[in-house]
Amino acid sequence: MKAQVVEKNGFPRPLGILLILIILSILCFPVAIFSQYSDQDSEYCDKEEVLEVNRPELFSNDEIMSVTIATDLNTLVCDIGDTTEYHKAILSYILPGEDTVSLNVSIKTRGNFRKDRNNCDFPPLCIKFSKKEVKNTIFEGQDKIKLVTHCRTGESEYEQFLFQEYLIYKLYNLLTPYSFRVRLLDVNYVDIWDPRHSVNSYAFMIERPKHMASRNGGEIRNVINLSSEEVELHNYTLLSLFQYMIINNDWSVTLLHNVKLISIDTAMPSIPVPYDFDWAGIVNAPYRFSADSEKDFMTDRDFKGKCETLDELSFFLNYMKSKSREIYDLYMNSGLLNRKHEAITLQVLNDFYNIINHPESYKDEFLDTGDSK
Repeated sequence: MKAQVVEKNGFPRPLGILLILIILSILCFPVAIFSQYSDQDSEYCDKEEVLEVNRPELFSNDEIMSVTIATDLNTLVCDIGDTTEYHKAILSYILPGEDTVSLNVSIKTRGNFRKDRNNCDFPPLCIKFSKKEVKNTIFEGQDKIKLVTHCRTGESEYEQFLFQEYLIYKLYNLLTPYSFRVRLLDVNYVDIWDPRHSVNSYAFMIERPKHMASRNGGEIRNVINLSSEEVELHNYTLLSLFQYMIINNDWSVTLLHNVKLISIDTAMPSIPVPYDFDWAGIVNAPYRFSADSEKDFMTDRDFKGKCETLDELSFFLNYMKSKSREIYDLYMNSGLLNRKHEAITLQVLNDFYNIINHPESYKDEFLDTGDSK
């Protein structure tokens, strides 16, 4: 179990001495450094800002990155209203062969469901960087980054849910470059006013939409009332099959719900790219089941794609079969899942491949599904 409150007798991190120095320096001028402020120009984490895309490969390395975030932690995590503010913080990290790097950043809570204290005691976060601060660091070129956090502190199950969602992003990376890259972090959240309330847990960063689009030679397209004809069919079908595999129905292309669109050519349909997978059955988070929905997560699958002929469908099924070894290896070799969650994952994958390996099963599941949803 990783998520924990850091106790009074010391930090369970190799950065203990550094943290003490940082905290002491902060406490000398806390009002000036960590006073809460409102940023009228950047109200939302999703708002795009134009920055030069000339940065180190933050997301090209799968090594777990150790990070320390020192801030007024209690004020930050309690700022969960409809309109939240940015809070001053210092983000520090050490990379192999490099000195400690400390950056002045601003952090705010984000999200909807997981920002509700009834659901999570630790909300998802958005980190905002200064262009000047991040120059010549691993965060160069970043303006804001979403941080997916552990949801509930001190509960090992929620650590597993976070690992599961992280691995889903990695799974989709195996299927297509039109996907968001992620970086797993080991984070020490230091409360500058009372270090006894500090928290040590895992989290992961998600690649910015504009960077993902640029990496693929396109740009993000924002539309209202999208029609299915405006979406590139090949990638939409692959996306639908992927969501079916992980048992995730919490998405919609036409409504742009948990989906971004990449425009490569204005004369061509846009490519859908999914994100936010914590409601997927393969994660098996308890909040996935509402009071009026008691369906077993192992059978709650819904294919939203459009395959009118067996030949069309066979291409995608064969592609998923060709990726099976990589997908199984991803989960079995990650070292992140405990036995219980690895068994859940393997059962979900086995059920999926049992379906696509038997024509009598997949014809009913994937053909003649009607209009896309």
